[in-house]
Amino acid sequence: MFLQNQFPYHEVRRPFILGTQRQQWKATLFHRFLEVLDAKGKLLRLVTQNIDGLDFQTSIDPAKICACHGSVGRAACEGCGAPVDFDDFCQTVRTSIKDIYGVDADAPAESSEMLCASCQRPLLKPTTVLFGASLPQSFFEVLENDLPAADLV
Repeated sequence: MFLQNQFPYHEVRRPFILGTQRQQWKATLFHRFLEVLDAKGKLLRLVTQNIDGLDFQTSIDPAKICACHGSVGRAACEGCGAPVDFDDFCQTVRTSIKDIYGVDADAPAESSEMLCASCQRPLLKPTTVLFGASLPQSFFEVLENDLPAADLV
């Protein structure tokens, strides 16, 4: 559906995307525990199904985080895969996507397409995995490379 019409996806998720940028939700005590494991050299990789982006609020190197279902805290083009700066993406959401919840008086009255700077298609979105799509290649690489070395999963 997203490839045909991006507006329902963006309009429903607008407050979640912008709230993630504002860090409206905070990393939990468990996230802090993972930071301790990492600081002690005990964390090989953080593999998470959570899409909330809270893992990226930690001091854990983002290269050690595998968000296998993607993240609302990262953005890219669904078509060509080009990454987009998250703050720039949020600014585009703020000015291009209407607020169906009626909480942002500054939101536009109607949504307009958000074009990818690389391929010029309106396929920008958080990196969350859409229904029916494959998990990111990084997840399969983590399974192959890290799983044999893991003491605890």
